[in-house]
Amino acid sequence: MKYLAFAAALLLPADAQAAPNAYAVQPSCEASALPCYTAIQLALDAAARDTSAQWMTIHIAPGDYAEKPVVTRDRLRLIGSGVAHTRLHFGAVAHHADHQCQGCRRLWHYGGEHLRLPRQRSAERAEPRSQPAGARPAAVPC
Repeated sequence: MKYLAFAAALLLPADAQAAPNAYAVQPSCEASALPCYTAIQLALDAAARDTSAQWMTIHIAPGDYAEKPVVTRDRLRLIGSGVAHTRLHFGAVAHHADHQCQGCRRLWHYGGEHLRLPRQRSAERAEPRSQPAGARPAAVPC
């Protein structure tokens, strides 16, 4: 009976099969069990192509990532390998403390355990739309 179910799954068209809900980012993708990318933005773009309402998770391997990623999908988790091991940085600076960004999404950073992000200096002045419990805002440049 399990052979019949396996054979039926093989006959489904590619778009009818379940899309992945997790991706990996690592310097080399040779031994990854998940769909793997070598840049955070590539994984974000792959997650954005999934238009379902399911949560997507991107697991980021240890390393320094010099990128300015753009998050365009809701229901997305970025999970690093610890604040001392996974660092995201880029050479942009804010114009000034009151700079408001049109069309930017707010990224909520939980506890700082997985991924190091720059802190938003004007967090106490910003009115959060709906801040999850235990989260603090992180700067997300335009």
